[in-house]
Amino acid sequence: MTADEYVLKIDAVTQLVTVIAGGGTDATPDTGDVPTDLNLITPAQLAVDSDGNIYFHDDDLHSLILINGSVSLVLGAASTTLVNGPPDIHANIIDLEVDASGNLFATLSASLILPLQIVQINTSTGAYASVAGGGGVTDPTIPNPIATDSDLSNITDFTF
Repeated sequence: MTADEYVLKIDAVTQLVTVIAGGGTDATPDTGDVPTDLNLITPAQLAVDSDGNIYFHDDDLHSLILINGSVSLVLGAASTTLVNGPPDIHANIIDLEVDASGNLFATLSASLILPLQIVQINTSTGAYASVAGGGGVTDPTIPNPIATDSDLSNITDFTF
């Protein structure tokens, strides 16, 4: 499959465009891959940490991909397949953010087994833990609400 999708960097001063990832034929991202060898299909939800590491999700490859910004190698690719089917169930990442400490967070969209929630992703293992959402509390004005009790069904973005 040839998708010819790319992750690009545009220099704010010179306006030069650089291909960061995509344009290749490798549809199985693995640690150590050259990012421009990847055959990206639907790259989206990009985040960059303070070290210049680039995180993005490719929904059709079912992968969350981490690229080291200084050596331009894939440092990791975590599968977003939650259940191997039939049918396979995949997490749909609708937002990625990195906090000031370099922790990676994602908003995962609702599915049959996973309510809409914000998760912290371990960039070493790909494991994730819920930090907000997944509950049934819809009124944020109640006293002392717990983040994981909240219903985030209408969230579209978050930031730190």
